[in-house]
Amino acid sequence: MLVVLGEELPHKTSVNAQETQAILEAARLFGCRVYTMPSDFSACETADNALAYVPDFAVPVLGIWVGYIPTMERYTAIYEAAFRKGINLINSPAQHQLAMEFDHFYPLFNTG
Repeated sequence: MLVVLGEELPHKTSVNAQETQAILEAARLFGCRVYTMPSDFSACETADNALAYVPDFAVPVLGIWVGYIPTMERYTAIYEAAFRKGINLINSPAQHQLAMEFDHFYPLFNTG
C-alpha cells in the first residue's frame, strides 16, 4: 500500500493547484490511501496535529508527499510525524535538501 500526503490548497483555481488535485485524484483511482494536510501550521500548530486524523500503521508503509515544495523545517517536521505514524516518506530530509537546494546537488554533476 502507498500513502499519499497531499496539501490542502487555498487557491484551487491556479494551474499548480489543479495539477496537484489531479495527481491526488489519480492516486485515489490507483488505490493509494490519500490524506490531506494543512498547507501550513498556522491553524494546527504542529506536524503531529496536521496528521492527527491519519491512522497509525502497525506495519510501516511507503508514503509520498504531493504539493508545493516545502521548507526544510516543514518537510522534516512532516517526515518525522509521518514516521511516528508508520509512514516512511520516500525521501529523507537529507535527500529532500539534496534534491531541492542547488548548492547541494550541483557539485554532484560530472563536469567532464
